[in-house]
Amino acid sequence: MADSDLAALAELLDSLNVALCLFDADDRQRLWNRSFLRFFPEHDGHIYDGEPYRDNLRRFYQARLAPEDLPHIDRYIEAGIERHRSQFRPYTFQHRGIWVRVASLPLAEGRRVRVWTQILPPHPAPQSAFERGAQPSPAEITLIDNLADGVMVLDREDRIASVNEPFALLYGLTHRDAVIGQRFNDVYRAAWRDAAPDERDAEPGAQALAESLRFTGAPFELPLPGDRWVRVIEHRNRDGIAYVVHADISTLKRQQRDMLATEQRLRDSEARYRVLADNSSDIILFIDTQMKLRYASPAAAEMLDWPSQALIGRPITTLLHEDDRDAFLARHFEPGAQAGDAGPQMFRARRRDGGVLWVEARVRALTDGSGGAEYVCNLRDATQRRRAEDALAAANAELAALAATDALTGLANRRQFDATLAKEWYRSLREGSSLALLMVDIDHFKALNDLFGHQLGDAFLARVARLLRDSARRAGDVVARYGGEEFALILPGIDARAAHELAESARRTIAAHDFADLVAGGYRVTVSIGVAAAVPEGGSGAGTLVNAADAALYQAKRNGRNRCETI
Repeated sequence: MADSDLAALAELLDSLNVALCLFDADDRQRLWNRSFLRFFPEHDGHIYDGEPYRDNLRRFYQARLAPEDLPHIDRYIEAGIERHRSQFRPYTFQHRGIWVRVASLPLAEGRRVRVWTQILPPHPAPQSAFERGAQPSPAEITLIDNLADGVMVLDREDRIASVNEPFALLYGLTHRDAVIGQRFNDVYRAAWRDAAPDERDAEPGAQALAESLRFTGAPFELPLPGDRWVRVIEHRNRDGIAYVVHADISTLKRQQRDMLATEQRLRDSEARYRVLADNSSDIILFIDTQMKLRYASPAAAEMLDWPSQALIGRPITTLLHEDDRDAFLARHFEPGAQAGDAGPQMFRARRRDGGVLWVEARVRALTDGSGGAEYVCNLRDATQRRRAEDALAAANAELAALAATDALTGLANRRQFDATLAKEWYRSLREGSSLALLMVDIDHFKALNDLFGHQLGDAFLARVARLLRDSARRAGDVVARYGGEEFALILPGIDARAAHELAESARRTIAAHDFADLVAGGYRVTVSIGVAAAVPEGGSGAGTLVNAADAALYQAKRNGRNRCETI
């Protein structure tokens, strides 16, 4: 994507209150939009083209950290740079009283683009779920109780609303209900109170833990007493409710620690490596410079139905699902893809019987100094985690659909109308095509409402909405409830004449409908329709089309109603 295209995209995202920044291969800031400065006002007047991201982060943390944590600001900056360089999934965090979701995408030539969007509007300190008496639904409780990993549900104030039994076992709780209403920081610190004195140094500081929790969706690891570890990842929905998965990775951490400590010795003695790998519950693979498997641990037979010896000499692609193969190879094995540990990745592995298993992979390159590399790969069964993430994604998708739909008519609501019209306007501007808009108003609706009451009035609105939806059948057409008894139809790719014909057809259909199933004897309903169409030009906006269609609608009403007018 060219810089000019990104600049146009940044301007478009400004209209949606979405912040965008472009960084070059040296992590220097090259492009940003106005929304970025609205989200992060500490940069206003200071940011400049070519500014190192490290300097940008320093301003961010100077405005964010408590005075007692400022001496440690360099540690926070290094963690932020690592998130920036290795980000592969969106995460959320709270900044200046709002929740922000950030996504990142690597581009050609080592560049990276990041976007931020607000997922919760600023709000006065609300009552917590406990002050309101709210509890997780039975479906939520059933879901988290059937997961193997520890799960806690947080309300909008980050207080615990529910935990499952695996969570209670991880943190040494006598009863899981005992932590309801507490903050996770307090639960975590309590888990360390009875630890041996020489273990307590492993506990991260309160501010460090709090800072990790703020970046929702960015996985991080926490030590627990008894040489145990958990991997924590948080998903926060649009209502501010967080679902936090605590996966016990103690075995994996011990294996990684042992492998790091003996990595050089394992080069000289593969027998020692086999002792570790053969006793691991994860699949451990050794991959040579030709991308062929030289070793597979016994866990391959249990997880993927592949006996270890049957894999020796086969290419690593034997275990990769075809839909994930290219992305997996590009991330871990192409030249320049790794700088040490590439971090975990979830993907679909192919079983010998043709089935598919979701696994979490960690690949580490063992360079030999001659330009070639061999690899160690850990595969861990991630089926339960994938199911949990899919369930959360489905719930979020359902919430997103509800947020874009008018509850009474089932049409797109005003918010969705505004977003769709802006998108279609810029697409028509880019393609040089026509865009039409119909504004529809039910004639004398107040009299109808007064005559039959609001309940039947709503039924008339819903019926008119259905008739309008049936009149716009093309794939790109959008019918929306604009407000009250007013509707709008977005019609991409058609001119004023074709739009007027569609409007006339819709008007006649509604006028001919008797509504006899709603009121005895039927009732005649008519609509007035304003039609506008244009080929967008630079410097104008979608508001010009709305104003034109609105003016045409008022002309139709002045000229006697039950008619279509075009401007």
